[in-house]
Amino acid sequence: MRRRRPMPDWANELMEELMRPPYFLQHLYSEASSAHAAKTGNTNDENREPGDKKASSHGNSTSRSASNGNSNGSGSGNGKHYGHSPSYTKTSMTSGSGHNQKGSQGGKSSQKVKPDPEDFARSSSVHGPTLQSVPRNGEWADNKDIVNAGTTVPAPIAPTTDWQFVFKRSGFPVSIPKGYGWTVKRAEQKHGIIRLQTTKGTYALKRGHLSPERLNFLRKAFQYVEQQGFTLFAPLQTSASGKPYVVRKNETYYATDWIAGQPANFASLGQVREVAHVLAQFHHTSRGFEYDGYSPPMEFKLDDLLRDRTEDLKALLARAQTRNDPDAFDRLLANHASALRNDAEESVRVVESTECLSFLRDDEDTPGLCHLDVIPGNFIYTPEQKVIAIDFDMCTYAPRALDLSHLLRRALQQQRWLSDVAYTCFVEYNHAEVISGPEYRLIYALLRFPYRVWRVAHSHYRIGKQDGQTEELELSVREMPRRHTFLDSFSRQIQS
Repeated sequence: MRRRRPMPDWANELMEELMRPPYFLQHLYSEASSAHAAKTGNTNDENREPGDKKASSHGNSTSRSASNGNSNGSGSGNGKHYGHSPSYTKTSMTSGSGHNQKGSQGGKSSQKVKPDPEDFARSSSVHGPTLQSVPRNGEWADNKDIVNAGTTVPAPIAPTTDWQFVFKRSGFPVSIPKGYGWTVKRAEQKHGIIRLQTTKGTYALKRGHLSPERLNFLRKAFQYVEQQGFTLFAPLQTSASGKPYVVRKNETYYATDWIAGQPANFASLGQVREVAHVLAQFHHTSRGFEYDGYSPPMEFKLDDLLRDRTEDLKALLARAQTRNDPDAFDRLLANHASALRNDAEESVRVVESTECLSFLRDDEDTPGLCHLDVIPGNFIYTPEQKVIAIDFDMCTYAPRALDLSHLLRRALQQQRWLSDVAYTCFVEYNHAEVISGPEYRLIYALLRFPYRVWRVAHSHYRIGKQDGQTEELELSVREMPRRHTFLDSFSRQIQS
């Protein structure tokens, strides 16, 4: 018998890659690995799902649904590609409406920039896919979240019927399901959230940073908007004691319905239209809501917000311009300091106009609620081609220009600052309630501020240098001509 010659290493590697299960079958691999881990107690990296990265205390944070990533619209992994298996169904968790499966995160900074009312998001911009986006090892391609790099996020745990193993591994008390009256059939942990299949339904369970008072506020708000006809959100689940949360060991946990679908694709005009529709309906139906038990701080001081940002940006620009040993980041920022400073100062001039300040005062007298975290992962595009809003952790009384400008900035970055994006958004929004002249000016002011550059510069100088920051700044600078063309046109239209 002829002896078979051993295959070279490159051929073995190729065969191994070819034998890897396709992304729509990888849940089978995950289940087998998880079952083996539960039996053997082996929880090392060999039992991770294909494509999952080991969490690192200073690794790069990534996000399927939101990243500060590219503005070229080439995108990565969401949109109309529905999950083919429970393991890869994109869903999210809200404090009061869903659960955030925002992405595979290598980490978030323990010194993250304090959230502000225009961008409570976990990243500085959005990166959505084109129709040519291809899944990578069962996970949608990710981009770095420069601002929030650093904090360790628990490694995902594949679905398993040994739900107590999942809870213990994730640090969740195993008594939580009893608090809700659930009989658990299956559990899966990803990105700090547990997906539970129970005899009553499928839910997302989250360890909350929200107080019981705020969760009660959100429950009442959802009841109010539902009575007004708004149902495009995932409701909070009520515990056996009638509360929208359970408390274990001085920590609050809450759950919502699990929403099947994909994070909204902000590179798609159709899905941007749907998100605008959801925001318009939420803003309209929440007007007039009051709750005597608790009220979160309002966010109507947009003049203070933009002034503070502008002063911070000026300080960062001065730092780049006066460095004795400037690096590539310093030089790039310094070269564009004049244009960036002008943009920031113009944003302040607009918001400080008599018309805008008067509108903000009047709007505060009869406020509506805003989502304030308008990123793709918080708006789930379902197989029924609807968008469901989730993750209302930051929701409070605020001018709706904040939500609209947040949606527009992210969608415009994805679609190369094409005017069709704004036109589509405004037309859809106006079907619910007409946007007033002062609101258009507020949106313009918020868009004119060079948010993307400020965010990465703030991270670079205030928090610390991270890989990818120079590349992110280059992307921000590269989009400036298209951005200015759009903003100049927008300014002329709202002044005419």
